[in-house]
Amino acid sequence: MVKKILLLIMWCVATNLCFGEGEPIFGDFKYAERSGGIIISDYIGKGPDVVVPEQINGKDVVFVGYFFLNENNYEHSVPEIHSVKFPKTLKSVSSGLLTHMKDGLGADALGVKVEIDKENPYLEIVDGGIYDKNGTLWSAIKYEYKQENYESKRVFRVKEGTKIIKNEAINLGELEELYLPSSLEKLSAMAFYRSPEMKNKNSLNVYIANNEKYRIENNIVYDKDNKLLCYLGRNKENVKIPEGTISIEASAFHDSDIKSIYIPDTVKNIGLEAFFNSTDLQKVRMSKNIKNIYDWAFGYCEKLNYIAIKKDCFVAADAVPCNERFSKNVLFCFSLCFIPFALLIIFFLVLLWKRDTVRSDEANIPKEKYMRFTIIRYLSASLSLILLLFIILSIKKFQWLIVFSTVLLITSIIIPCIPSTIKKHSVSKMSFVITLISVYAHLITYYILLAIYTSNYIS
Repeated sequence: MVKKILLLIMWCVATNLCFGEGEPIFGDFKYAERSGGIIISDYIGKGPDVVVPEQINGKDVVFVGYFFLNENNYEHSVPEIHSVKFPKTLKSVSSGLLTHMKDGLGADALGVKVEIDKENPYLEIVDGGIYDKNGTLWSAIKYEYKQENYESKRVFRVKEGTKIIKNEAINLGELEELYLPSSLEKLSAMAFYRSPEMKNKNSLNVYIANNEKYRIENNIVYDKDNKLLCYLGRNKENVKIPEGTISIEASAFHDSDIKSIYIPDTVKNIGLEAFFNSTDLQKVRMSKNIKNIYDWAFGYCEKLNYIAIKKDCFVAADAVPCNERFSKNVLFCFSLCFIPFALLIIFFLVLLWKRDTVRSDEANIPKEKYMRFTIIRYLSASLSLILLLFIILSIKKFQWLIVFSTVLLITSIIIPCIPSTIKKHSVSKMSFVITLISVYAHLITYYILLAIYTSNYIS
């Protein structure tokens, strides 16, 4: 017992020496010291009013990090917050600050009042957005409410003069209308955050003023080179990308709720995490001229079964996990098919040799011919079992194929073995005919299965 306690103490000491004591704490804030000043990394208080200090240990607080009042902070949940105030020393904030604090909702939806000291020379809140003096939108924290047809719509207008919109700066799930300025020069790859609330909302309308770099068609943002940058739609099952689009850029459909997409043959590249976590996506019509599909392009698209991709296309690791799952299922099912099948045939032949010999004598059929019928019959039965397993493992949604395979299974095994009051010779003929029909039906069903499974094209 003493030895175990000593070992535990030694482990704790070693851990402390290797990893340190963690981030220092000042009041309700975790922070880190840098040469340029203090960085606030987290708020660990209980609220409801949060006031970020101007200085810690005699150094100015100059930055607030990503996990500050962020629901993605797995160390603790965000408490109920009523107000947040930032000091005049603050020079910058993490992109997407306060846009998803709890349950996918940001400061406005949660009723949190956000202020920046009026004497701050670096940051300001204008029309509900946190901007710096260089024309960058860091976070949208307050919306305009517009009355239309007795309904209140939440609207956000990015102010004119804005050049850059940073990652997760705008929570699309909270908006019905979004206006982008003509001055916009750079749209970050994940400028728009899609919250879980998004799927329960009506359609989102996005508008852009006369902009030389970007255009919007059907709530999809394109640049002047016809690259698809971002899908801003909502509650739209089928999306058809127009001809002429040359690429789908990184995170373009990240967390979208689309169910099917048509990718025209003009598209040659699909970027990093382009459709990542699009959990409702089921069908993809892939470009026939696709050249590159980058990492996690279709990651976590759980309802997607298979994507037909030409052989000379570069597909990065984990770019299309559904195809990897399909390959594993196929290999698994075929491994179940060939090895056990040979053993199964030998087993049945040994057990049924005497019985089939008797039945062949009674039916006046040569033993060799009757044994060939038996082999075909049990081959058909085995194919039925394997096909049924393949369908259940790979394509659970095609219930009619499961029913069809089950009927074939029953037909292949039971009918040829039913004792009959008619002549034994006619029973053997029936067995032969039913077995041949079953074998051909299995082959047809198998190819239909593969055709459906590997051809997820939409019109």
